[in-house]
Amino acid sequence: MLNDLDVTAADIQSAYLKSPSSKKQYIVCGAEFGLGHVGKVALIRRALYGGKLAGKDFWTHLRRCMKVLGFTSYQADSDIWMREAVKPDGSQYWEYILLYVNDCLVISDNGKKILRKAIGKYFKLKEASIGPPNIYLGGGDTKSQAREWCESLVF
Repeated sequence: MLNDLDVTAADIQSAYLKSPSSKKQYIVCGAEFGLGHVGKVALIRRALYGGKLAGKDFWTHLRRCMKVLGFTSYQADSDIWMREAVKPDGSQYWEYILLYVNDCLVISDNGKKILRKAIGKYFKLKEASIGPPNIYLGGGDTKSQAREWCESLVF
């Protein structure tokens, strides 16, 4: 808990493969595409791991999804996202999502719901990874790290 808000983590599964490719790339199909396709030219529509633009394509796609979900990127760090929310008791607060490649850390009254229903609408999450974080960016004490991070924000 952080200011009576849950801190929930999750990993995005096969992150790059969900992102549209920003560059037209073609391959000549081999036997692995089925005998009826051998020798045909195919357009690669999704970012590929190891591709020059795969990381950028995933990041761009993730940013679009976050904006559709109503989150705004924090000016000082483009991987921190926030939006206004209301607790069941009617009090207003800010929800945060911290992103690092395919790792998500949600600080919200409804962290699991945001992960499963909002982010999960665009990306498949590793089910076993959804829950309280046990490590964040190499540190073991995620509660104090998250608290320090929130206290350092200036609006």
